[in-house]
Amino acid sequence: MIYVLTHLRESVLNTMVTIIALVILLLASSLMPWAQIQAHFPSLKSSLQFPYRLAVGAWPLILLGVGISMTNLMKKKDKLTDVLIIVGLVLTFSQNLSVNYAINRQRTLEFLDPNYVVIIQRYSKITKHRKKLQHIFRYTNNDSLFKAGNHTEPDYLPYTKHASNVTYQKKILDQAKHYHYHVKGNKLFLTWNSKKAKMKMLPIVMYHQSRLTLNGKLQTKLKQNTITQPIVKAKKGRNIASLQFITPI
Repeated sequence: MIYVLTHLRESVLNTMVTIIALVILLLASSLMPWAQIQAHFPSLKSSLQFPYRLAVGAWPLILLGVGISMTNLMKKKDKLTDVLIIVGLVLTFSQNLSVNYAINRQRTLEFLDPNYVVIIQRYSKITKHRKKLQHIFRYTNNDSLFKAGNHTEPDYLPYTKHASNVTYQKKILDQAKHYHYHVKGNKLFLTWNSKKAKMKMLPIVMYHQSRLTLNGKLQTKLKQNTITQPIVKAKKGRNIASLQFITPI
């Protein structure tokens, strides 16, 4: 930033990317009164949950600016400047490298420990058979892991009121065993057999852009529970429901 401010005319690109990066960092920082802004515009609470995530747009621009600045400095053919640049870059990136190394080493040792089962999310339920889980992690590359572990925290679950992890567990996860699931294209299919025609609450959730088809008929008027599970009228015998999300323009 200091270099760009003292060499504004040296590189239009460097000046532009650095200023844009600084603006983004300012928007992502605690200096912005996001609480008050979101109070006036409630929709920002869901579309922009955590403003600090905006900073991800600044890092590529900062790295680009640093690269241009360092290149221009090294063109001045000053050995002391070259050494200072190299030392500065090494110190900056080594700090990040050391943190990543420490975290990766810790996680690796946990995974290699035969008596340790790693669970990063506390809202996960896993199989009690440790050897089975270890075999899945080390030797398979299929959907076995998703069958051996259930993530019971519905992060992006749509709801109207009184939604909770317990509701999700009882209404979705515990009921899923009564259905056959398969995905084809961009649709999720549920198949089940019903002994008689009756109302059925399906173990899926509906978003505003979701489209549900039951036995070939599009369901336009649906009743839903508190976590927006669709309640449909199943026929006697085999039933097939398909769920599709229509991406907004």
